Amino acid sequence: MIPKYLSILLVLHTLGGTTAFAPAPTDCPSSVAHLHGTQQQRRNLNPIIQGRVSNSLLSPKTTALFGKKKGGATTSPSKSKVQVKLLKHVAGTGQAGEVVMVTPAFFNNKLRPTKSAQMISDEEVAREQSESEQQDKEATETAEALQAKISELTLKLTRKAGPDGQLFGGINAKMIITELQAKIGDEEDFLSQKGVKITELVDGDGKKIRGDLKHTGTFTSKISLRQDISAKFDILVEPEE
Repeated sequence: MIPKYLSILLVLHTLGGTTAFAPAPTDCPSSVAHLHGTQQQRRNLNPIIQGRVSNSLLSPKTTALFGKKKGGATTSPSKSKVQVKLLKHVAGTGQAGEVVMVTPAFFNNKLRPTKSAQMISDEEVAREQSESEQQDKEATETAEALQAKISELTLKLTRKAGPDGQLFGGINAKMIITELQAKIGDEEDFLSQKGVKITELVDGDGKKIRGDLKHTGTFTSKISLRQDISAKFDILVEPEE
């Protein structure tokens, strides 16, 4: 039968403990007594005797094994994302033209197969931004030039009308812009842009008109050319002879 103190030493050796005990001769009971006699040695043995294993008695490998068994999962590094430009609206992601960051899986499994986005580099983003700023500057300059030109003119329109001046068919906003394009000439393509629209029509008495012009007379119109840039001009509607 293995003496009790040797069993304890074998357990400590198996667990990789750093505490060392000098073996005592098997035929020397006083050595066993000395091993169990000091208070410090009893404290060293307490973790084993009381059924507890302290981290100080375990090797790093054994400690890691214990932590894994307890279910302690390490936090995995965050997945890297890729930069893409949206080609169409994607719910929960963004609008067409926006540059967003998405996971590679989302791009490969959804955005690319549906042609909803394309990869874009920082250099391409910078170049597109520079081009957009230049285009915006040119559009603003064109709008300001048109503002000055339109504000000086009176647009004359002739339509069939009854004796009381009632028109046989109204004049809507689209017709007014078409007449402006013919009058302006040089920047007619600019007036075809989606953002250009008639925002106000007022009759000779200063009353706002809702809808089309339906009577001969003099009117004032306001056209929006760009955000914060608009022009007012007169419209003269005369009956055809």
